Amino acid sequence: MATYNGERYVREQLQSLYEQTERHWTLYINDDNSNDRTVDIIREFSDQHGNINLQINRPGKGALHNFMNLLQRAEADYYMFCDQDDVWLPGKVEQTLRAMEEQERKTPGKPILVFTDLKVTDENLHVTSPSFWHSNRIKPKLLSSLKYLGVHFLATGCTMMLNREAKAVCFPYSDKIVMHDAWFATAVLWNKGFVVAEPEPLML
Repeated sequence: MATYNGERYVREQLQSLYEQTERHWTLYINDDNSNDRTVDIIREFSDQHGNINLQINRPGKGALHNFMNLLQRAEADYYMFCDQDDVWLPGKVEQTLRAMEEQERKTPGKPILVFTDLKVTDENLHVTSPSFWHSNRIKPKLLSSLKYLGVHFLATGCTMMLNREAKAVCFPYSDKIVMHDAWFATAVLWNKGFVVAEPEPLML
């Protein structure tokens, strides 16, 4: 999770993580030198649960480098990316992991990225569109082809899971990339990996 001055939202997001049906995970957080109560709230959850690894960037580095630093320092079999102002539905981790494992059985040893749809909401979590893909006219099959990524990539990082092989091909990265999510998909496909679209919206 990348955080910066997120005290208004981060408690709800953290609570949604601890309500996941899949319980075996560690939460790595880079805070970009927040000057509100974001870090205090994170430490409250860390005191309660213990599986939070918090780092504070001084000075702040911005969202791109925040997420890339998180990915680089975490060690796991699978990686997901968490925005501070979202809410994850209870089956998000479990269902994404299931899709990842299914693809790994088909293509063992390959870099794999799984992404899902999401429900669009306002700041009070009232759903304004039940499908981000539908409201933005996204065709997920196109997003799994390298030739379309330069002009049409709207798979959001907060819906993604990477396997260990996918992480490996994402480094090193150029300082010319705009955001982490498009880079992840490009790196995976460039290295003969697979980008898998799962249609169910799993987060707000």
